[in-house]
Amino acid sequence: MGILGVSSNIIFKIIVIKFEGLIAYQYETVLIIAIIIIVIFYLLMLISKYTFFEKILIVFESAMGLSFMLSLFFVQPLSMDVAKGLIPTIPKVTGGKMLLAAFVGTTMAEATFLSRPLFIKGKRWTNKNLKQ
Repeated sequence: MGILGVSSNIIFKIIVIKFEGLIAYQYETVLIIAIIIIVIFYLLMLISKYTFFEKILIVFESAMGLSFMLSLFFVQPLSMDVAKGLIPTIPKVTGGKMLLAAFVGTTMAEATFLSRPLFIKGKRWTNKNLKQ
């Protein structure tokens, strides 16, 4: 949901550049964009094969990785800050462990509940593949 909201808002900002009158209808426009994205991806998952879905994910993941690398060159953080960021830590704030659990939960929930059945179906696994 978070990525959908961010993506919808980014698309809205791009559309507003050309159609400034939409600024007054931001909520409605972003909601319509989100619904269109949901419908497109739902239809892709219904009518497509697993390999096609996998290729779409590869394209999006590659674009995301490239954007991280490009932002690294634009922002140019200190090397020590980058190295510290590679070491996993639990935030030292009130509720830090709950925050960590929320990050893991939101990251893994979609993969577990939505994508896993598609992967199993795409690989044509049966009860014989339970150990895998």
